[in-house]
Amino acid sequence: MNRLKRKLAGLYTASGITILAVILFAFGFTIYEGKNTDTMNAMEEQGDRYLYMLEKQNYIEDSFLKMEERYSECAIFLFDGRNSLRFSGEYLKGEERKKLLLLCLETGYQNWFRISSGNVRYLVYSKETRNGEKSLYLCKGMNQIYKELYLPFGILFCFLLGGSVAIFLLGRLLAGQAIKPVEENQKEQMAFVHGAGHELRSPLAVIRSNNAAAGVDKEKEEHYRQIIDDECARMGHLVEELLVLAAGQTRGYDIKEEVFCADTFMIECYEKFRPVCREKQVPLFISLPDGEGGEIKGDKQRLEQVVEIFIQNALSYGATRKGIELGLEATRKHIVISVMDHGPGIPPEEREEIFRRFYRTDKSRRDKEHFGLGLSIAKELTDAMGGRIEVKDTPGGGADFRIRLNKI
Repeated sequence: MNRLKRKLAGLYTASGITILAVILFAFGFTIYEGKNTDTMNAMEEQGDRYLYMLEKQNYIEDSFLKMEERYSECAIFLFDGRNSLRFSGEYLKGEERKKLLLLCLETGYQNWFRISSGNVRYLVYSKETRNGEKSLYLCKGMNQIYKELYLPFGILFCFLLGGSVAIFLLGRLLAGQAIKPVEENQKEQMAFVHGAGHELRSPLAVIRSNNAAAGVDKEKEEHYRQIIDDECARMGHLVEELLVLAAGQTRGYDIKEEVFCADTFMIECYEKFRPVCREKQVPLFISLPDGEGGEIKGDKQRLEQVVEIFIQNALSYGATRKGIELGLEATRKHIVISVMDHGPGIPPEEREEIFRRFYRTDKSRRDKEHFGLGLSIAKELTDAMGGRIEVKDTPGGGADFRIRLNKI
């Protein structure tokens, strides 16, 4: 599980950093293109101004051009005709300036181009008048442009670095949250398997020992065979409950949508379970509202299964001469079905635990007919029907299990 968590955290981190890097790259590219555009616009405006001054005044002072070169950090080449250089230059001097000029002349007038002189790459704006009498080259070193991008790109790098750390920590957190349901499900499965194995071990041991005894003591063979049959039936009941829980966990319970009368449903439950209670010598009563009980939308068979679980639970742990009472209440929004007994009741601290699979109180552990699965099945079926189960104290002592369903 830890290995899966690390892989998931790595996947989250890699995906997050990749997305962040793409976003920052796109943002950085936008900044770079914007800077290039601003530089080109400024150089074009600068060059057009010089040509305009040459055409109107036929002269530009060297001091002005020197100041312009220092301010714009750009080499300026002005021509009056093809071979007459009007300005010797201030930004670059000597062989470096001559070499740059030769490269520009070899390229010709192409409006915009890039050339390399030594280790420096230049962005060049070139233009000549229509008659070709006036012309210019403006050469700006790309290093100057790059220097102006140091700060924004440094900020983007810090964002990438800090964002990567944040994404790594967030990835670990998200991986932990994502893996948590899997871990809980794995724990539940392990507990389920352990509980099932524990419950199956007991009847298997009884079957094995009685089978061995039947082979030795022929006079009591029938007695031992009867015990084996009872344990087989007990195992079959356990397997059925396990299959119900497994089906609900893997593909969900098959809940039908049907509308039926609550009063009629309760009377049918009373008629069905009264013989079972009579056999146990426990009275079964029913209490219905004076008016109409309303209608229920849900799975009638599943709801009857839940009521049966509560009645069987009451017969096992709360059976007294006071009997068991089926009740129906109708509120403005809900239908409440109750099964009340007058036994020892359930302590408040155990009312959440009793719905866990294989959970049984000390008293119920001595009852071989129950495995601690019925109430968990009842809760899961009720949840699947959109209802909820409540456990209260019966007035005078006992447990009151209630099924609260939405009213139509």
